[in-house]
Order: sequence, then structure tokens, then C-alpha cells
Amino acid sequence: MELSSRLVASSPQLVQQRHQHLALLRLAGKALRRPASADGKKSFGRRSYLAKVAPPSASYPNKEPFVSEQVADLPLPVQSQWSVVRSCVCQVLAALASSLSVSFVVGFVVAFVGAATRSASLLHLTQEFAYVQSLAILSMLMVNATHLLFARDELKERLRQFLPDLMNGLRRPVSLLILVCVPLGLLGSVHWAITTTQLTRNFLHDMSPVYWLAIAVLLVIVAPVAEEIFYRGYVWGRLSSIMPPWKAGTISAALFLGSHVPNGILAPLLVLPLTIVLTVLRLRRVGVSVCVLAHGIYNGTIILGNLVQTYVAPLHMPS
Repeated sequence: MELSSRLVASSPQLVQQRHQHLALLRLAGKALRRPASADGKKSFGRRSYLAKVAPPSASYPNKEPFVSEQVADLPLPVQSQWSVVRSCVCQVLAALASSLSVSFVVGFVVAFVGAATRSASLLHLTQEFAYVQSLAILSMLMVNATHLLFARDELKERLRQFLPDLMNGLRRPVSLLILVCVPLGLLGSVHWAITTTQLTRNFLHDMSPVYWLAIAVLLVIVAPVAEEIFYRGYVWGRLSSIMPPWKAGTISAALFLGSHVPNGILAPLLVLPLTIVLTVLRLRRVGVSVCVLAHGIYNGTIILGNLVQTYVAPLHMPS
């Protein structure tokens, strides 16, 4: 009662500040949706709540809101942080589910039509290596499209600022880390040579150049752009607004590694060195564009190594 009487007896500015602090904490506790800012764009984080809860006072239109910097920089409650993390995890799982579902639907339709029409060509198609690879390409396109769908609010701006962001990032000494992606890609190509059977190599040798062109465009351009904008852009931005950057980087890296589990149990271990490089670049405040370049160099080196081993000089591992 004594504390309440003191607050009531305080100046109107202090009473208004106290109510704004409480409202700010209540909204920060929810922290599940991103409120729209004044310019119509969606924003996320403590500052957006500050702008929503504490607009300039009518009595003092030219003054800053009566909310202290200490309250503005308060971290969100732990349960709200994990709500945002769960939301990002669900989006990653939704992207993986979309890729699996589209492959299942296409495969089911082709098999059903072949059985219903008794078409020997369709039934034989389901057993062709090219058909399986086409489903894999379709799955990768679907998961990348889902990543871009989730990051659609900032996609246009990131694409518009891609080249300026890339030029500014390459001027920083830490951007030399992208050179590490070349030996990492060669290591991935050696792993491909070890784990790929001779039958698969023969099938790849007979594939048309259109297949290799599609794989190159998908893995060197589409996948790096979609994955980096989603993991190192959208997910990183959401997490870094409510937790320290190192924690946001760790969680986004874990989600990126987990998204490669469908490629094999050991796939996350193979991508781990690349993930460390990309995370370090982002922690050093290098833009997403440099991460896209590093990711594209890594994938391009693997594809180039696979082409050399398929058509030029196969790497024979000792038995």
C-alpha cells in the first residue's frame, strides 16, 4: 500500500512510464507474431514492441517515449524465446515435409496411372534412374521454394541489396574464409567417390547434359540463395532479436544441419565444416550475400569434382 500510494503521488510522467513498462512486458511475453511497423513492413524484436506500446505523448509530441533504455533492452521471457525457436523448428519440418510429400504424390500418380492404363512404359519409367533423379530434383526445388515462402517478407529487399551487400562484405578480411569452401568441396567430392557404387556412376555417365545443367543451377544458385536467406537471414534475424547472436547462430546452424538428415545419417557431419564457416561469417557481421557465395562455391566444387570423376578420371578407392 505504501508503494502504491507513492506511485499515485508521483508525477504523471512517472505513472505513465510505469504503465507503459507493464504493457511492454505483457506484449513481450507473447512474442509470437510480428507487429506491423509504421511504414507497413513487419518487424520483430524488442524495439518494435517499444514503438507500438510507447508512442510519443500528446503532451510532448517532440519528446522521446517515456520508456527507459533499461526496459527497452530487457530480454524476452524464456518461454517466449522457446516459442520462437519452436516456430522456426516447425517451419524447417514443414519445408522437409513439403519435399517428401511432392515426391510421394508424383510417384503415386505415375504408378497409379501406369497400373490403371496397364501402360508398360509408365511402369518401366518408375524403375528408371532418370525418373528417381527427377523426383530428387523436384524435392529440392520444393524445399527451397518453401524456404523462400517463409522468408517472403524480406525476400525482395535482400535480393535488391544482394550485390551491394556482397561488395561490402568482400571488402572485409574475414570474407577470405570463403576460400576454405574449395577444399571442403573437394573433400565432399572424395566422399561421393567413396560412397557411390559403380552402377550409379554408369547411370550418371549416360545422363544427358540437361540433367547436369539442372543440378548445377539448383545446387549452385537456387539452393544457396534459398537456404542462406532462410537460415542465415530469416531465422537468424528472428532469433537474434530475442537472444544473443552466438545463441541465435548456434540454433540456426543446428536447424541447417538437421535439414540435411534426409540425405543420410552422416550428411550433417559432412556439412558441419561448411556450417561453421557460414556461422563465423555471419557472427562477424558479414552479410547474407557472402554466405550465399561461400555456399555456392562449396556446392559448385562438389559438382565439378563429380563431373571429373564421372567423365574424365574416376577415383578408384583401394578395397
